[in-house]
Amino acid sequence: MPYRRGFVEVVLLLCVSCTVVVPKREVTILSSDLNQRSLFIEEITYQLEGPFFAEEMCLAISPLAIWESGDTATQLRDQIASSTNITIDGELISSNRISYRSRPIEISVIEDGQVVGSHGGTLNICFSVAHLRSGDHTGHIQITASSGREFSDNWEFAIE
Repeated sequence: MPYRRGFVEVVLLLCVSCTVVVPKREVTILSSDLNQRSLFIEEITYQLEGPFFAEEMCLAISPLAIWESGDTATQLRDQIASSTNITIDGELISSNRISYRSRPIEISVIEDGQVVGSHGGTLNICFSVAHLRSGDHTGHIQITASSGREFSDNWEFAIE
């Protein structure tokens, strides 16, 4: 039932099970540093209905690009997950808004006939962008390898 407070009319709705219909938004990657460095990011994608988040952006990461001698697939995935920092428009994305997805494969790295470690396949690092308003945005990712070596990249995108 509406009530008035000054010149503003407010309607309070109680709902046990509500569905909110959000108009489809489009995301366009405007620019990226991807072509200027070793490619640890293979692709940047946007999904309106992701498996964990409505409206998510995903960075497809190549674990091999971050791999160092002695790393195993599990250790490398854990290292990437524990050291990843993503900022959008200068604001750090909290870890509860990030998911890590990969296929359960392990690829051995062999040097001089010896197994020196392993890595997994492409690792998708996905995060919610549903809270972002339409317009231009900037993203930054930083990942630290097991040795402390840092990998980072920047990109710009627009939500329409």
